[in-house]
Amino acid sequence: MQLKRGITLIFPTLDESQNPFIKESLDNLEIFKEQNQDFPLELIFSTGNEQINFSIPENLKNQTEIIKSHKDSRSIRLKDGFYNARTDIVILHHPRSVIDLHCLNYLLSLKDISWGGLTHQFDWSTPLLKFTSWYSNEVRLKLRNIIYLDHCFVINKSKIKENFFPPDEIFEDTIISQNLFEQLGVPSLYPYASRTSSIRFQKNGLWFQSVLNQFLKVAFMIGLSHKTMNKIYEKGLELNSKFKM
Repeated sequence: MQLKRGITLIFPTLDESQNPFIKESLDNLEIFKEQNQDFPLELIFSTGNEQINFSIPENLKNQTEIIKSHKDSRSIRLKDGFYNARTDIVILHHPRSVIDLHCLNYLLSLKDISWGGLTHQFDWSTPLLKFTSWYSNEVRLKLRNIIYLDHCFVINKSKIKENFFPPDEIFEDTIISQNLFEQLGVPSLYPYASRTSSIRFQKNGLWFQSVLNQFLKVAFMIGLSHKTMNKIYEKGLELNSKFKM
């Protein structure tokens, strides 16, 4: 596929009927497109549902593609979206994040772009979550070269030589980061915010969710089945996968 200069936003959606972040993102993109009519923008919704359950603004419909993908694996939804993108710069957009759209003109202005992520922040301000965001930006990304999807990956598709998406249903963003690091080297932290949902912390409790996250990291390191880990992670919420517990 011949790539054109521009930016594609890929949303790996599932059941977004109760997700206000999708609506906010689309409202912001509608305004952005009104103000930047000639901006080379493409939207891809790679959905695990039979159809999307939210409305695409009229001025974005010609730039939007909807792809039926995998209901359990967010990684496969991301992969399907990525390999259908027609632009050189691709943003893997977390469906429960809202990005500062000033980043679009900024990213397109960069002469040499490889891969990286936007600056992480939560929509709920607590000392624990502020620390989590700081750690995500300053330690995990800058020192360990690992980006989670809620940073919203920025990838130069024209530099990709081989598939970097794993089949795993959880920690796929860690594996994606490891694979991209092998292909493209050190990631960049871009100075525009990705404000992400704290719904797991709000529903499960700050400390319970924090301990659960650390438990799952240990389980990942010792090689526990990704399907088992995903069932534990999604229990009671099922935000990224739909299955019988």
